[in-house]
Amino acid sequence: MPVYIVTLPEETRYEETIDGIKYRPPIVDSDGHLQVDALSNALPADAATEATLALISADTDVLNDLYTALSSVAGDQLRVDVISNVLPSPPTTLASAKKTVTTAGTQVQLGTNTCKSVSVKALASNTGVIYVGKSDVSSTDGYELATGESVDIAIDNTNRIWIDSSVNGEGVKYLWVN
Repeated sequence: MPVYIVTLPEETRYEETIDGIKYRPPIVDSDGHLQVDALSNALPADAATEATLALISADTDVLNDLYTALSSVAGDQLRVDVISNVLPSPPTTLASAKKTVTTAGTQVQLGTNTCKSVSVKALASNTGVIYVGKSDVSSTDGYELATGESVDIAIDNTNRIWIDSSVNGEGVKYLWVN
């Protein structure tokens, strides 16, 4: 059975009470537009404003674009374009050197070599501790390397690394890549 909604012209006021509930039919103006009475109360503090609705609309557009892009992904596979200049170039040079501390308690700077990283290893013949650090390293303070131990450092030049030793004549071998 079809449902009919009865409307009345705006100048007509009609009210019907059924089971204690008051019903009023919708009112339309002379152009046939539905008329609605809106109370003029302040909006609640958490009500949406035009600016909020605009932000939500923009966010929805972004989410729709993302959904469209991701819908082209089949299963577990994702197509990615890799731009080669984003990735760092791999090292092309490998070199090594040896450095000893003639007098324990005296800082010694490693040689000047442009690099991407360096590995510093205490000599297998050492009997004491090698200390690795910057120019203020000492024979009691720095990164300690016992015999045969090593440390890898990402750095642009080996000359930024200094060593000291707890025993005269001991040192390191270092290996760098560029």
